[in-house]
Amino acid sequence: MLKRKKYQTLIDYVEGTVPIKFIGSWASQSKRILQFDVDIKYDSKGRLVEFLEEVKERLKGLDIKYVILVGTEPSIDPSLPKVTRMLKEYFGAYNMLLTNGVKLTDMTDVDEVMFSLKALDEDIYRTYTGRSNRKVLENLKKIYDTGMKLQVETVLIPGLIDEYEVERIAHFIAGIDPEIPYRIDAYFKVPDCPWEDAGNEEVERAASLARKHLKHVSCLTLDMKRLGDKALRIV
Repeated sequence: MLKRKKYQTLIDYVEGTVPIKFIGSWASQSKRILQFDVDIKYDSKGRLVEFLEEVKERLKGLDIKYVILVGTEPSIDPSLPKVTRMLKEYFGAYNMLLTNGVKLTDMTDVDEVMFSLKALDEDIYRTYTGRSNRKVLENLKKIYDTGMKLQVETVLIPGLIDEYEVERIAHFIAGIDPEIPYRIDAYFKVPDCPWEDAGNEEVERAASLARKHLKHVSCLTLDMKRLGDKALRIV
């Protein structure tokens, strides 16, 4: 049985940092990426200290086009709706949320969601994450029902999430809408984890199986080669 580290709790996360990537076309008018972490602080009573002014100050004068909200899991950060609202109001930014779908948040000012679906099989999902995926699958459908722009991605992990599990995921997504873009990413070996790198051929086979069910499938191999349909991206 795979041993897993204890989950990072909500309080652990919000006491850390909120990583945000800002993509704009300032200076030379070519695409540039600015990435920084915003420190999250609490007052003596444990209340979250407002940090939006810090963000606005650091972005002042920049022509921000897109914002990618990432992190341990941005949707569990209670300040996320304030961040997206500020970015929309002050910069007119296109906000993209990367999420594992465990928790839904206020996405009024989110323009697009990249939904990371780890596995369809509940036992595989539980082995990988330590929890059930039932709520995750429900949340994927809920996000789709909002009409928001949506794409799904899965990491192919040899020995855990293989090409056949990827096909099952693709079949599930197709049951919602076969037009939903789907990207398969190659896993790269992580220290203290038992799985090896995903080879190019494994990833390509998984993509081929997914295309039996979905109309827009792409994959990303470890050499950063993109194969198949071009993924719908924000840049």
